[in-house]
Amino acid sequence: MKKVLMPLAAAAAAALVTVAVPAPAQAGSRDGAIAAGILGGSAAGAIIGSAVAPPPPVYYAPPPV
Repeated sequence: MKKVLMPLAAAAAAALVTVAVPAPAQAGSRDGAIAAGILGGSAAGAIIGSAVAPPPPVYYAPPPV
């Protein structure tokens, strides 16, 4: 049942987003809103990515021969 329900839910969500009433397009100045979004998204991605990343491996010297 889960194999059928999950794709169906994903398709319903995609259809809902597609059918939602979009705002009219405006080709005007947005006073740097796009640049702020890009920089803010990059900063948030770096912070979240560094928090989720595993710690670096610890290397030990091989025993003497």
